[in-house]
Amino acid sequence: MNLFPALFNAVMNEALGSEEEEYISGRDVFENENWYIAIEVFSFLEKDCLHEDSPSRKEVLVYLRDIKKEYLTTHNYNEVLFKD
Repeated sequence: MNLFPALFNAVMNEALGSEEEEYISGRDVFENENWYIAIEVFSFLEKDCLHEDSPSRKEVLVYLRDIKKEYLTTHNYNEVLFKD
C-alpha cells in the first residue's frame, strides 16, 4: 500500500492552509510515475540564491546536491523522518 500520496496531500494542505486540494490517489501515482520536487532558495539579502551572480550560489548548490543524493539513496523514508 502506497501511503505517500495521502501523506503528501496532508503536508501540502497544512502548508498551504487549505483542505480543499483534491486527493492524489495511488492510481495517479502509478499511471504517471513521475514526481518532481521544486525548491526555491532565497534570503533576506538575495532574491535568488541560485542566480549566477549570487555570492551564496556555490554553497547552496553543494547543499542541494547533498540532499538530492540523500533522497535518491533513501529506501526507507521513516529512517529519514526519525533521524537525529
